[in-house]
Amino acid sequence: MTETSLQCLLPSLPPSKVLSQVSLLICITHQARLTISPSRSQLFEEDFVSLICEEDDSSAGWTVKRNTTKKTRTQCADWGEAAGSSCNISVVFTWDSGVYWCESREGATSNSITLTVTGGSVILQSPVLPVMEGDDLTLSCQSKPPSNLPAAFYKDGSLIRTESTGHMTLHHVTRSDEGLYRCSFSSHGESPPSWISVTARLTISPSRSQFFKGVSVSLICEDDSSAGWMVRRNTTQKTRTQCGSDWGEAAGSSCRNDYILPQDSGVYWCESREGATSNSITLTVTGGSVILQSPVLPVMEGDDLTLSCQSKPPSNLPAAFYKDGSLIRTESTGHMTLHHVTRSDEGLYRCSISSHGESPPSWISVTGKPTTTTTPVSTTPPTSTYPPVSTTSPVLMTPPTTAARLTISPSRSQFFEGVSVSLICEEDSSAGWTVRRNMTKKTRTQCGSGSGKLAGSSCNISYILPWETGVYWCESREGATSNSITLTVTGGSVILQSPVLPVMEGDDLTLSCQSKSPSNLPAAFYKDGSLIRTESTGHMTLHHVTRSDEGLYRCSISSHGESPPSWISVTGKPTTTSPPVSTTPPSSTSPPLSTTLPSSTSPPLSTTLPSSTSPPLYFGFMLLLHLLVFCPYFISTLLMVSLYPHRDTGSDLAVSMVMTPSTQADQGLADDYDDVTTEHHLN
Repeated sequence: MTETSLQCLLPSLPPSKVLSQVSLLICITHQARLTISPSRSQLFEEDFVSLICEEDDSSAGWTVKRNTTKKTRTQCADWGEAAGSSCNISVVFTWDSGVYWCESREGATSNSITLTVTGGSVILQSPVLPVMEGDDLTLSCQSKPPSNLPAAFYKDGSLIRTESTGHMTLHHVTRSDEGLYRCSFSSHGESPPSWISVTARLTISPSRSQFFKGVSVSLICEDDSSAGWMVRRNTTQKTRTQCGSDWGEAAGSSCRNDYILPQDSGVYWCESREGATSNSITLTVTGGSVILQSPVLPVMEGDDLTLSCQSKPPSNLPAAFYKDGSLIRTESTGHMTLHHVTRSDEGLYRCSISSHGESPPSWISVTGKPTTTTTPVSTTPPTSTYPPVSTTSPVLMTPPTTAARLTISPSRSQFFEGVSVSLICEEDSSAGWTVRRNMTKKTRTQCGSGSGKLAGSSCNISYILPWETGVYWCESREGATSNSITLTVTGGSVILQSPVLPVMEGDDLTLSCQSKSPSNLPAAFYKDGSLIRTESTGHMTLHHVTRSDEGLYRCSISSHGESPPSWISVTGKPTTTSPPVSTTPPSSTSPPLSTTLPSSTSPPLSTTLPSSTSPPLYFGFMLLLHLLVFCPYFISTLLMVSLYPHRDTGSDLAVSMVMTPSTQADQGLADDYDDVTTEHHLN
């Protein structure tokens, strides 16, 4: 593990508030995330608690460790019951109070959680993780045994107010709400104190996730400006670039882009000087005529969800709304509302307006409502030092030393539910390559951990399901990565067969529309929501493609339905004068998260180094150099031999002494010629 891959920091508790002056220093790499059940930071003595390392690599051997006032860096086996990468404490005691974190065999660590156990009768239920600026914060005062008495709430020792319900909600929190909280019940006593952190929140104006090309967009970090927050982004072409570097105009902790383009599509977030990150927002820019206005952030279960279909120029025509490729309904107003959404409403949405075309797709997430007994949780780990992730193109790790190439069989990007798929890492097997993937629910999972059967460096999925839609890539033990492949699984009746990898400029591109029950019906092909043409054969070929052919394609067959969309990339033809170059960002360790961005595939990496010196000239130069070095020794030897008959004594020793350098020179020459041979071989 390199120093540059770590960020060392104190836990979120301020130094003056750390339990009994325990000085803690934790180096965080965030390859794992620690969660706690029940999700709260204070517990009564004799309660049960479970600490879970939600990790992206079970082979890394993550375990739960802790620091308490009595002992530091002890692992679960010493005070709890280990179960894989989790730790259960069946009965907690006051001495279990401390700071907990996950740690791998190599010493990488997760976020930390401060847990307080009291022998008293009152606890404060508060968030385990920092709260986003602008969110509501609900605190609950709980007694043992339970009571219906009013509870008084305090911040930094001062009374805020007394609530008859025992709950207090602070609306739209800001950094000024950060502090040390406690509560008390008359005749029961008071809780221990708990520190509550507030972190930045990224907002966008206008507040939507899709934009027409050429409009103005502002991204605002609602933050404490003293932390030096800035807007960063991942796009299909560059990762972790900050506002003002080669896009946008920075103004404090905000960023303005006056003329947004399709290549500005990507994932945006706020990042502080210390590496802390906010929530992330996926932004899609289209050159088409229709966009879907949908929520930027996840929707709460039970809330209403309103979608709006907008055309350019504006029209009063009806709009059709689709989820996961299937028509939901057509609305004459151009708006559709889903009431009391549940997790089943989560999916990929788009809309279309007759004679205008269709919008790009947008993923809509549904998250559980926080309760008074379960603390609100940020959508991204607030202490994370890495950017948000994307399920369409993994941010690759460090430049690999050995290249691998991911291929898929059958070779296509869309699949019907229930078929068999094989993903193969064509690689140097000594590097230990495995197939990984990002999906909408989980990221960086490896083959065999929950789905798929590992076979060497390949992965076989015998019965693929829609939730396995995502981005797949190969990764070595050292963290090197291959190209990525976006795989879409549909429960519908139509798929578009298109190239898995980018198409070379000048090549022909053939698309095929296939129905689940084969048919001979004509197929209509669309690009960016506009009809290209209808083909009676079900196949369409574009000859000599250019960059303008890059876009979002789909197809439809009458009476069968339509396929999901697939992004098709067009790349320039390689030249013979320049070696392949990796687009891998050198310092990022977490893949990007967007279910709407097309995947940009990294080109294969060259495993041979270009030579700066031609082999014949180099060899001739080295031979001349060695002759110049050898000649003085050879002449000296001839002179000493010619003088040998005139010596009376000690001749053997003298000859021996003289010959010693000659022997060393010969040996050195042999070594040097070995080097020449090696250099010639490499070149």
